[in-house]
Amino acid sequence: MALAIALIKWTDQGRRTFWDTVNRAAEARRFEDDLAVTFKDIIWTPSGPYDVVFILEGPDNEHIAAFMLLQQSLGNLNAIWMPGYRAEDMASVINIAQ
Repeated sequence: MALAIALIKWTDQGRRTFWDTVNRAAEARRFEDDLAVTFKDIIWTPSGPYDVVFILEGPDNEHIAAFMLLQQSLGNLNAIWMPGYRAEDMASVINIAQ
């Protein structure tokens, strides 16, 4: 399974309705079954450079990218996301590099 970290910034629309962010997060889960991508965690960070952080897991990076594009299409957020590696996966990356 692929792991990804998404750094979320609310759009103007998302900021204007920030009080609904918890409900929007629950609604965002509706794409999980269709794309086999799950939220491992959602962490709000409104006093930092990003408003929310998603930790996602999916079958591959393509599914995660599709999931994030659908999330952004709703108009409440902009995001950057990147692959993440657990210790055993990073050890494999290091072995390949040696």
